[in-house]
Amino acid sequence: GGSLSMMDAGVPLKAPVAGVAMGLVLEDDGSFGILTDILGDEDHLGDMDFKVAGTENGITSLQMDIKVAGITPEIMEKALAQAKDGRLHILGEMAKALTEAGEFSIHAPRIETMQIPTDKIREVIGSGGKVIREIVEVSGAKVDINDDGIIKIASPNGEAIQKAYDMIHAIVAEPEEGQVYKGKVVKIVDFGAFVNFFGKRDGLVHVSQIENRRLNHPSDVLKEGQEVFVKLIDIDLERRRISLSLKQAVDEVDPESTDFNPVLYGMDADYDEKGNYRYPEGFDPESNEWKPGFEEAKGKWEADYAESHKRWELHKTQVKAIREQLAALPEATPAEEPSATSGETQDAGTLSDDESLAALRDQLSEDK
Repeated sequence: GGSLSMMDAGVPLKAPVAGVAMGLVLEDDGSFGILTDILGDEDHLGDMDFKVAGTENGITSLQMDIKVAGITPEIMEKALAQAKDGRLHILGEMAKALTEAGEFSIHAPRIETMQIPTDKIREVIGSGGKVIREIVEVSGAKVDINDDGIIKIASPNGEAIQKAYDMIHAIVAEPEEGQVYKGKVVKIVDFGAFVNFFGKRDGLVHVSQIENRRLNHPSDVLKEGQEVFVKLIDIDLERRRISLSLKQAVDEVDPESTDFNPVLYGMDADYDEKGNYRYPEGFDPESNEWKPGFEEAKGKWEADYAESHKRWELHKTQVKAIREQLAALPEATPAEEPSATSGETQDAGTLSDDESLAALRDQLSEDK
């Protein structure tokens, strides 16, 4: 009952567990009888209450009460043999209903734990607890954080936990170069557009990084409030500048491709000195199956593979959305030729480094 309940709720178990109570009737002449699955009367009138629980692979727990001076090895051997038969029968009946954990029940209470750097605790809590209260109110989950940076998010609603997790992650995580993010245009200037793409972080998409064509002005194809996919191409910590690219985000992957490489999407892999893939311990490449006793390793490998495959599918979806987005953008106005009286030949839609830096400082000041 306990194993079935937990599996039905989605609690991951290595294997279902069943138990059976064994009884004993011992005569004065030494003859005896072993009883299987005893009830109250057999327990009260009999000479032994021997509970045996386990999986189909072995025993997980034992408990015994006896009313006689002791039992012989023969009694113990026969009791264990009958208990195994009874346990396997029960497990067979259980398998008709469930053999493994299903989806985690939406009604089951759950706690998600995450670790953040201790220097980020203040940012998650906020002044006077303002930020963490907002997380609780918006997500509907209960959030506790200790001095070691361990955060526990509790709720019977999985979506509430995920919402709180995402809000906290957006505060403490750092964007990574080369990654594609979904953002929103917050300001358009002469030399590009500022895009909010990671929590409260903004980055600059220079006019040259919008499209593979010459633009007269970013507003020809972008507008404030527009959602776009961008690729993070550079982080300049000294100048506090984040550079993004709209056009590079579409060159990442073919959305129609079926050639999946899990290593490129975060899955750990081991190679020998010749560059050949080294299969994980417990996996037999000849039979393409896992050896008995390596269930935990198999579960971890399958989970890592599934996670990397999910990232690959998400990336393809993002790229497809980017291409559809660019295809729907209005045609840019042809850029004007430089004036014949001008002594400089500056590209249309660009500013000098000094002008760009000045505009960037203005933006950063407004953000503060």
